[in-house]
Amino acid sequence: MMKSQVGLTNHAKMEKITARAIATIGKIRLKSDLSAELSTELGTVPNP
Repeated sequence: MMKSQVGLTNHAKMEKITARAIATIGKIRLKSDLSAELSTELGTVPNP
């Protein structure tokens, strides 16, 4: 019984870490997308 409990808490921890990582990646992507759009509008990035 104790073993399965530990397994469950480990799983919950992993899910939390994964969710946090996904959220962080999403924020970074959003930031880079926004800056790319802004620089494209300003014409600072040469269009290929």
